[in-house]
Amino acid sequence: MNPPRTVGDLLQFFAAFEQRALDLYRHFAQAFAGHPEARNIWRAMSDAEAGHFAILRLAEDRLPPGHAVTEPSPRFDEDHLAQWKSRLEQLDAMGRQPGLSPAEAADVTLTWELEELPQLLTLLSTLPEPARRVTAAGFLGGAEEHVRCLRELLKAVGRDSRLPEVSRLEESVARLRLLAAG
Repeated sequence: MNPPRTVGDLLQFFAAFEQRALDLYRHFAQAFAGHPEARNIWRAMSDAEAGHFAILRLAEDRLPPGHAVTEPSPRFDEDHLAQWKSRLEQLDAMGRQPGLSPAEAADVTLTWELEELPQLLTLLSTLPEPARRVTAAGFLGGAEEHVRCLRELLKAVGRDSRLPEVSRLEESVARLRLLAAG
């Protein structure tokens, strides 16, 4: 049996998925270059993911000395992390299938964000202060940008029927604001 993951391990685990989202959204921007509005939205989302990646990589530096390598995180077990990793890998594979339409890519994007943000909130809630507050504050602008972009993207590709799902992300952003406020 493996020892529980430390907070530092989890920060690295999550940063890897921010990098993967960045790459997927850049892929969409390139794949749908003929749809300028959607291309620009995916590019903006990719840029926000790059910021999230950097914030998570810096979060370890905000932890108390030794915390990243010694403190196990009680909120994530290996089965949960493996299931989540598998789900994101499936979404990534779906997003890279030949012949994918912009609307299908937008579905993948929305589903990715719905999977990712609640998990991220759980991770951030495990961080000690002031790392929790500072890291959450760093994420806030990008998360708000994602919500705005998703609304525009769904409209641009004719997926208006999925717009109500964005409200779940808005609820997560509200929780993120609370974490950032301390």
